[in-house]
Amino acid sequence: MNTVLLLRKISGRLPKYRRFLSSIAFLLGCNAGFLRCRRSAQLSNKGFCRKCKISACGMHNQIIIEDGAYLEGCSFHIEGSNCKVLISTGCTLIGVEFWIEDDAGEIRIGKAVKTFGDSQFAVIEGQSIVIGDECLLAKGIQIRVGDSHSILSLENHERINHSQSVVIGKHVWIGEKSTVLKGAVIEHDAVIATGAVVTRRVPPNTIAAGVPAKTVKENITWDIQRKN
Repeated sequence: MNTVLLLRKISGRLPKYRRFLSSIAFLLGCNAGFLRCRRSAQLSNKGFCRKCKISACGMHNQIIIEDGAYLEGCSFHIEGSNCKVLISTGCTLIGVEFWIEDDAGEIRIGKAVKTFGDSQFAVIEGQSIVIGDECLLAKGIQIRVGDSHSILSLENHERINHSQSVVIGKHVWIGEKSTVLKGAVIEHDAVIATGAVVTRRVPPNTIAAGVPAKTVKENITWDIQRKN
């Protein structure tokens, strides 16, 4: 357990010293978390960060980390201007790579989202990734709004694989090593099975599985607690 988390845990058990210990944890989390931050990305950090880094070029980029968010081993790469990353209060993000190329890209993470390692959220061409509140993302998740390279029509040599934003609703559970591709919309309370590749809309309260992902069960919800 790192120092910031230990202080937060102790402060919860010692009400008399809670304010003092929380202040120390806040300062450690805000000031010691980032290994590198260039001027081309404005950082507003009210969370707790450990071993995170920022690499950015361009102008008027923003990274906003709200109160109560915990980040460990995360990296931010921004190559463009007027881009924004918002991580809302109560999130726990471990080992996530945020990648934005081109101008006006955006990644928004809702409240109390949890993800636990080796994941990448990639935005290009001014598109966005939006993840709703209380989502749970396992390890090895890839979310991408584009293909990075061009696919051209042989008839007229025009590009046919333009980027599209990704939207994930509230309270969605995405299984390990799943991939969510451009244009996908996952509605609230859905479950994405391990290893699935999501390329289209997933209806609410359903389980989607396979490559490409298709609905395999309806009328479900899920709970982060393992119940009998």
